[in-house]
Amino acid sequence: MPDLPRSQALRLGRRLPRRTRRRSQVERRSASDRVAVRLSGEITSANAARIGQHLQGELRSRPAILEVNLQDVTCLGSDGGVLFFMALHTAREHRTRIIVTHVRSQVRQILSQLGLERVLDMYEGEGPPPRRDDV
Repeated sequence: MPDLPRSQALRLGRRLPRRTRRRSQVERRSASDRVAVRLSGEITSANAARIGQHLQGELRSRPAILEVNLQDVTCLGSDGGVLFFMALHTAREHRTRIIVTHVRSQVRQILSQLGLERVLDMYEGEGPPPRRDDV
C-alpha cells in the first residue's frame, strides 16, 4: 500500500504509528526535614493516582517542606494535575509546605487553569533558598 499523506491516512481510517510515550518516574531525595521528589515523563490520568499516592506517602513522614521538581515532566494533562490536589490535602493535615520547582510554561498553564497557582509555591528555577525555620 503506498504511503499516503497524514490527512488522507486519517480519513481512510489507517492506524498511524503511535509515538512512544515516556513513562513517568518518581525519584526521591531527602535532607533533614525537606523532602525533594523529582517527577519525569508524562503525567496523565493513567498514572496520576499512582504518583499522587507516592506523594502522599512522602507526606506521611511529616516533612516541613515537600519540593516537587517538574524539570523532566514532558507533559501534564489536566487529569494529571489532580495529584496536586491530593498532595495538598495531605500536606495541610501535616502542616507541610509544598514547593513546585522547574515549572515549564505548558505545565504552569495547566496548573493555573486548575487554580493551583494560588495555593502552590511555583518557581521556574530552583525555588527559594531554605529558610532557617524550614530546616
